[in-house]
Amino acid sequence: MKGKSILTILMALSAGTLVLAGCDQKGTTSTGGSESDPPISGSEPVAETPKEIKNGSFEEGLAGWNTSGTAFDEGDVVDATLFQDGQAVVRDGDHHYAGATQTLASFTGTMTSDPFELSGIGMLELRIGAMKDKENLYIEFFLASDAEFKSPLSFKKNGGEESLTRLTNDDFDGVGILSSLIVNVVDLREHLGEEIVVRVTDNARGTRYEDYAFVNLDGIRTIQNSQEMADALQEREDQLALLQQEPIDQDPPVTELRNGGFEDGLSYWLSVSGTAFRQAEEDLLWDSDGKYWGTRDYFGEGEKFLTTFNNETLTGTLRSEKFLVEDQGEGKSYASFLLGAAAQESCYIAVNDGTTGQEILRQGNPVFSDPALAEGLVRFYVDLSDHVGETLYFTIVDNAPSGPFGAIEADDFKINLSQQEVVEGIAADRAWAETCPDSLAQPAYVSAYNGGISYPLAGEAPTFVHEGEHAYQVTRNPGSFDATTLLRSLVAKDDYTATSAIKLAIESVTKDGEPASFEDYASVTLEEGEYVFTVSAEDAYGQKATGTVLVVSDPDWKPSNTIVNGGFETGDLTGWTVTSGNVNVDAAILADQVWWAEKVPYNKEGEYHFDGWKACGVEGDGYTLRSTDFLLGGSGQISFRMGGNAARVNVRDAGTNQVVASYWNDAFFDGGVAYPSVYNGSRLATMTKYVADLSEHIGKTLYIEIQDAVITGGWAVAFFDEIVTYYETRITIEGQYDTVHEESVDGSESRDTQIPWRAAALL
Repeated sequence: MKGKSILTILMALSAGTLVLAGCDQKGTTSTGGSESDPPISGSEPVAETPKEIKNGSFEEGLAGWNTSGTAFDEGDVVDATLFQDGQAVVRDGDHHYAGATQTLASFTGTMTSDPFELSGIGMLELRIGAMKDKENLYIEFFLASDAEFKSPLSFKKNGGEESLTRLTNDDFDGVGILSSLIVNVVDLREHLGEEIVVRVTDNARGTRYEDYAFVNLDGIRTIQNSQEMADALQEREDQLALLQQEPIDQDPPVTELRNGGFEDGLSYWLSVSGTAFRQAEEDLLWDSDGKYWGTRDYFGEGEKFLTTFNNETLTGTLRSEKFLVEDQGEGKSYASFLLGAAAQESCYIAVNDGTTGQEILRQGNPVFSDPALAEGLVRFYVDLSDHVGETLYFTIVDNAPSGPFGAIEADDFKINLSQQEVVEGIAADRAWAETCPDSLAQPAYVSAYNGGISYPLAGEAPTFVHEGEHAYQVTRNPGSFDATTLLRSLVAKDDYTATSAIKLAIESVTKDGEPASFEDYASVTLEEGEYVFTVSAEDAYGQKATGTVLVVSDPDWKPSNTIVNGGFETGDLTGWTVTSGNVNVDAAILADQVWWAEKVPYNKEGEYHFDGWKACGVEGDGYTLRSTDFLLGGSGQISFRMGGNAARVNVRDAGTNQVVASYWNDAFFDGGVAYPSVYNGSRLATMTKYVADLSEHIGKTLYIEIQDAVITGGWAVAFFDEIVTYYETRITIEGQYDTVHEESVDGSESRDTQIPWRAAALL
């Protein structure tokens, strides 16, 4: 209440309120007369003016309101529980007026109520929000007889002494109070008993919602007695106490964050939008040594870390205190922080300009994976050298309105680090990853810190990973060839640039030792002979390394009947090429026999399988991998194991790339009563063996694609194993099954379950 208590306001108002006790509704002493007196003979009945504003809570749309211009529209009356910026709606009734819902922030106009008689104690309660531009967004009160709106009535608000003619949103602070509907009490006692109208004006022009160039409005009503007035003022005081936030910035700005690790709660951090970071501190700050899923570690720093997992449906933004970027030697200055979860792109950490608020850079979590790094915190570094001498701040953004993993974790923010500190920090992270005590997370941390994350350091040029003279080599028949597909088979490593960010390109080519030239490497005609393609790998700092790829074009060559590494028993993706999407090639192959705490069997063959959780932890993302070519022979049958709702196996013609057949995992079952028991029919990550008949394509050169299709719904992951492309004689499905063993996790006996083979289902 900005220095004035409810008691003080009530005492100041009480005298004026009591004076009204002996007056009639026109504000004058009653002179008698009966309401039942008959009308004068010959006169027409006069409609009685209502003593309450009509539809002040917008439960009937815009009934009782007259509009001009374009700023106010029936479509802005909504029943939503959140405003577009994520702030919670505290309204009167089931609906409210929310500007810029159907209209645009650039629209202008007015909205005027029907006349009503000011009754009660001569005061109105209104809930107003947004209205950032006080010069052009305001509410006025006029006598109903003032048809041209020339003389706005004078009033006082919220117990203040100042006489006003416009009600503006003085509470708007651009930080904690934005779109929220805040209670205001307007004192119009001088006009008690008179007919008045409420007029809302929007002359502001904005280009986006964040300009708040519109009006939010609700709950306009007449206050009937002093208790209602006290209740309204108390609610206002409670709202401001909840939403207003103390200044957190130091002048001059700090050069070391005072609470970068949240060890002092949320001190020196500010919730600037939404409700995600307005929860109780015990809901937002969890113990770093706690466990998720009962056994998994967060790996936070210190005793506490920040998380929004307590309620994934809430959204919002949290800001750090402003800080000064200092030169840490040779014009360099870096920052670091721990970031976890953030599976969705709308969850991230940003660095913002301290003056304009403009976002300078954004860091998401590219190494998120479920279950390996579902909630484990990962350290990132950012380069702020271009902003030495400037004032900046961090924002932690959670704009994901729902799961899966629609939350963010953060901890241990550090600023003004030297380049040497960054080098040492990365080395320490890599060493720690090698000994990470979480066996499921350990390989994911090694992968993240060794090629999964780009660091803001130049380091050395990339290198090609290969055995023998060439980075890659392949034999194929003469004819048309897309040479750019060779790049997908290359493996390049860099010390500080993420593997996925290394740029691969073909620089030149020779044929039988002589220079050759092609206008388009995507459309090459191979003749008999040996082609050597010179390829390059470029890191984020423009440093290049070169290597060679040998392509032998032999008219007598015939592909094998089997693909390379169809069962992934090399323990890696040897023989497979990523052709679309982002795949963590270093972590995609898994040796685990069971998954999750329930120890559900994968139903794999051999030691290794392709694991979609490891390959790509974001369920909404898709990808495709291509096998080596094979010549379909024998019975013309192939078989494969697949699990997960998004699993697809495509067979393509190697010459035309046309799809010959496409199969889906029709055995997938996510029934609630079955979970997680394979015995009861649950088929989630548990794979099923499929047999497909391609005999009409015998003699053709084909290849296999394993795919995670982009689908809606749960379990949008894929698992594959034991892809067999040659059977000498025809195999039968009837009576064939795999046997899996389920350990007891609920007190029941362990048991074996048979999973029948299935005919592959065409899409």
